Amino acid sequence: MSGGKDGHSLDMNGGELRGNQAGDGGGLYITSSNGDGLAGVLTETAVRGNRATDGAGLSVRTTVLRLSSATVEDNEASRLGGGAKIFEADLSIEDNSLITANVAVDGGGVATDEETTGAKVDCQDSTLSMNQASSRGGGVLMLAAAVNRVETVVFEARSCDFVGNSPE
Repeated sequence: MSGGKDGHSLDMNGGELRGNQAGDGGGLYITSSNGDGLAGVLTETAVRGNRATDGAGLSVRTTVLRLSSATVEDNEASRLGGGAKIFEADLSIEDNSLITANVAVDGGGVATDEETTGAKVDCQDSTLSMNQASSRGGGVLMLAAAVNRVETVVFEARSCDFVGNSPE
């Protein structure tokens, strides 16, 4: 799904994104061509049982995605970001959202792409639990590209619980 000029292109309230497969973004691949504005909100939505090389549940690229009372569970990436992969984007996990039981080689729950020069993950009043990575970052893996300019890759947590995440 590509972002529109109005800055808000996806508003999903309820339902599921389940049992899908892709190279990138098994459950949902969301991007904005101009990189500004809020591109997506998933409210009381389940993203489960998806498979992908990267971003099995969600792949967020050059935009903003907000999870509100959402569940991202049982997704499997063969490389990066079992629950979600972030590239030059922001992911807000809030209002008792749950990211659980996702699996990847790197970043079982949430991961930034190693090519990214700017990304933000903000977790508030939510839980990341029982996510697994066979290499690095069971719950969260924040990577940044080696570049000559100053950019940021930020993870902020406020009242966010991390329970039972593990690199295998």
